[in-house]
Amino acid sequence: MVVHEFAHVLGCLLTGTRVHKVKWFGTSEAFVKHDKPGALAGLIISLAPFVLGNVLGFWFLQQSFLSFSAWDFLGIVFFWFGASLVLLAFPSKEDAENAFEAFVDSYREKIFDKNSILVKLAWLITIPFVFIPLVLVLGFILLFNYAFFLRLVWAVLFIIIAAG
Repeated sequence: MVVHEFAHVLGCLLTGTRVHKVKWFGTSEAFVKHDKPGALAGLIISLAPFVLGNVLGFWFLQQSFLSFSAWDFLGIVFFWFGASLVLLAFPSKEDAENAFEAFVDSYREKIFDKNSILVKLAWLITIPFVFIPLVLVLGFILLFNYAFFLRLVWAVLFIIIAAG
């Protein structure tokens, strides 16, 4: 959970989005409260835990197999941490909703506000190439949020690749 929230904070820092409050631990859900980001910034902030969790998880898994080959007990800790990161790297439902909302707001602003007809047309043209694929990707990622079996398959694939 800490790595997940840290990734959101990192995404906010990378996109220049102001962070108001971060809750790292607790009996209820952890969170990062920040300014409302633009479309691309919202996507980066929402997907940051997926990227960071998988990169760190893969590194820890690789280190675990190096430790195992040297009969080092630390390999067990690295393996557990790496597998946990990969298993839990997927964005939450709220993360996907935030990214989707940022894109909807951006499209609504560009198409329905006081912009020239050329700007509106340009944004309308991007819908099949940007907006629809984004919705499909976010939907696919959300499958992993709801189907734990898919997360297990993902983690096993990472373990196999890291061991190779």
